Amino acid sequence: MLFNKIGLEGGTELRELLGFIDSSTNFDKWKTWIELSVRQVTALTGKAVYKLADDHYNSDHYHFPSPEATPTELTTPKASEIKAWKELDVLTTKFQLANALFAYVRLLPSLDAGHSNSGRKKTAGEKERSLTAVEAYKDENNILNLGYEALEDLLSYLEETAIQTWLDSDIRKSTANLLVPNLDTFNQYFRLNSARMFYTLIPMMQDVQRKEIVPVITSARLPLLMEALKKVGTVETLTIEEKALISLATEFIRNPMVLATMAMALERLPIEILPEGLVQVSIVGTVKEKQVAANETRIQMIASLRKDAEKGFKALQEQIAVMDGALVQERYVEAPTAKDTIKGFRF
Repeated sequence: MLFNKIGLEGGTELRELLGFIDSSTNFDKWKTWIELSVRQVTALTGKAVYKLADDHYNSDHYHFPSPEATPTELTTPKASEIKAWKELDVLTTKFQLANALFAYVRLLPSLDAGHSNSGRKKTAGEKERSLTAVEAYKDENNILNLGYEALEDLLSYLEETAIQTWLDSDIRKSTANLLVPNLDTFNQYFRLNSARMFYTLIPMMQDVQRKEIVPVITSARLPLLMEALKKVGTVETLTIEEKALISLATEFIRNPMVLATMAMALERLPIEILPEGLVQVSIVGTVKEKQVAANETRIQMIASLRKDAEKGFKALQEQIAVMDGALVQERYVEAPTAKDTIKGFRF
């Protein structure tokens, strides 16, 4: 794991990362939860990128030169190597932070209660008191949001540095065949502003594209459309047909595809993992009341998104009908001629 490299500094690493935990933090209590949290982080980053950070953490190049190194042990690496190691230092720290925060959310409930053969007990010191249910909810929710923010920062760093292991990952490559291929494009139709959420939505976008878009535009047109979109922003000259396909994507496909995806996400995903503010309800009364209010807001959003998505899909169908009609091969029809003996026209 990305902590406790020499078996002594795990607690110190956690305190330096989080800042708000006790100075006497016992790493042994965290170890299990950190290992479980790795799955949550790598679900979006992929295991290969995590392994890259883990291998670096356990190498001699981590925080080069390492504090325990002596001048006689050091070789003179190339500047490019040092730059790469420094980038991996940052990557490792970002993995550690996300990992630690998600682990802490799992650990907190157990820290609040004492466990014995007679069951669970909650104790507080002479000048201490236990948090109320609302206070505990707000605290745990805040830590969870910090974990998601750390994961957001990690994904942004992977994009900015274009680390090859990340670019080669299945998760990153899964966007290649999407008509909404990145967060910037998604934001043009729904302000998501979350790389973490964008990669979470990929299976749902694939589902919408496969079931709602391809049957309308036809599977034969899809590769032509993808090739045309790849030329956007390049110096390649676009044909009339390619311009029409790009217009089809930007004006008729992407909007309903994004809205239908968001409706599906609100139906399938727990509110807790959605970006903060997407379904925002102030805490009023009890935690249960907040959850009920949030669920009502979510139901209203789903209905609104689905209604707008259906309008978009209908407009797409009409546009495809127009395009197909315009592409029908022209046939020669003999002009009508008049006959003296017959009233009217004949062909």
